[in-house]
Amino acid sequence: MLERPYLAKWNFFKQLGYKPRSGQLALHKAADHYRYIGYYAYPRAGKSYGAALEVAATVGIPDHHCWIVAPTYPLGSKEFGYIYQAHLETGWLKRAKHATFDTHGGNMRIEYPWGWFVEVKSADRPGLVLAEELDELILAEGARIPGTLWERSLYNRIEKRQGRCYIPTTPAGKNWIYDTFYKRSCKEWEGQPNHDYDREFWSCRVTHIKEESDVPGCIYQGGVYTTETIERARRQMSPILFREQFGGDFVSYAGLVYPHDPDKLYCDPFTVPVDWRRVVGYDHGASGRQGGMTAIPFLAWDNRKPRHCYVYDMVYRAGHGAAYYAEQIRRRLVQDDLTTPLPYDAIVIDPSAKQVRIELSLLGLLTTTPYARAFQDRYTSLVNLIEEGRLHVFRNEALKPWRYEIERYEWKEGMKGEPRGDSVTGPDDAMDATGYALLHRIPSPTDEEVVIAAQGSTTPPKLDALSERHWRQWRKNRKQEDEERREEEFEDTTDISEGLFDDVGYRAGSEVTEEW
Repeated sequence: MLERPYLAKWNFFKQLGYKPRSGQLALHKAADHYRYIGYYAYPRAGKSYGAALEVAATVGIPDHHCWIVAPTYPLGSKEFGYIYQAHLETGWLKRAKHATFDTHGGNMRIEYPWGWFVEVKSADRPGLVLAEELDELILAEGARIPGTLWERSLYNRIEKRQGRCYIPTTPAGKNWIYDTFYKRSCKEWEGQPNHDYDREFWSCRVTHIKEESDVPGCIYQGGVYTTETIERARRQMSPILFREQFGGDFVSYAGLVYPHDPDKLYCDPFTVPVDWRRVVGYDHGASGRQGGMTAIPFLAWDNRKPRHCYVYDMVYRAGHGAAYYAEQIRRRLVQDDLTTPLPYDAIVIDPSAKQVRIELSLLGLLTTTPYARAFQDRYTSLVNLIEEGRLHVFRNEALKPWRYEIERYEWKEGMKGEPRGDSVTGPDDAMDATGYALLHRIPSPTDEEVVIAAQGSTTPPKLDALSERHWRQWRKNRKQEDEERREEEFEDTTDISEGLFDDVGYRAGSEVTEEW
């Protein structure tokens, strides 16, 4: 528990004539006991005012350092203005040795002779967010501040003095604020104990939607908008936009690319039968962008009509060559004896990763590319399975990045917040790799396979992982690919399908097959 002058704070509020609303009152009580206070609310909920008065009330503490960090200087003026006005009304400001309120010049600072000061810093000038130990920090419009600025600069600024951090913001999707502050304040996550929970974190979601008053973690705070305004917005706005703008919920304006019900999408792990058809997706992470990961999801299709698809394992790493990833794939495509290979149809790779396909094929793996290259094809295949209830994802540690991505893969917003439909944002490595795998055509199960599946048999098929059937399918796909891309710059691989893989003994019964 923090050592704070609680009585002085409440006396300051009384002197100011401040009567907190329900959400603000929860924030002030939380600040007496927690270091990281998240206040996620609809616009005009008083979140900036509540955080600003928390900082303003510490004015009498010697050598107390306070910052307001905003995406730009003007965006930090709101909280600074509240502090400035509060000190003016309570008579403190006349004792300041320095007080400037220059919004456009980037000079907003109040300083008192006993060492207390508050200053606005801008996230668009990260070089100035250095060399200061802080007791109080407000992340103004925190959802719009880069998460890297917190990790590299701001976190260390408050740690030495064990300072407090306020995050008063209207959420903008499940971004870094959601992961860094909101999730760590929850004792349970997805019905299980939250391993990321930290008792120094506290959060609340302040909503103006009355039916959410009983939602755990929500505080209903009405009185800002009329009932007519709420109902009109409910009719005119999309449900997702309404939840954010009037419920302070962690959703994006445009919405998720793959909306889903977690209870229906995720399932408990089980041993995948040997006779199910397996396909491996592959998205190479050397894209040049920050955070690019190599994602290799493993998919299995059961023997029902129509087939259901199970995402049961994944490699999700960065910074390795093809040989490393080939070994990771082999380790996951073996039976329980850890030596007998499992049958699989293909490793479906991003069409632009030509060199990766060559290297994996030279290492003895069966590779191909999806029959279609456009994002809309991947989108259609994945969203159809979700809507039909035929996609199932294991709740295991390996697929934690997959679940993380699908919750944050969003449509980019148009000028009015509408989904553009032609552009997406958010982590996409696992999503793209899964889309590639789903575009590999798997024929419907035969009547015999359906009967065997109904009987619960898991007898392995007669064909092994490098069978002639696989080879013929691969040659067919390669031929189709070459025909589709004759007009593209692909001369460097025109002879690959005619001999390159034969030279390494790729057919069934070859040396590579025996080693595999």
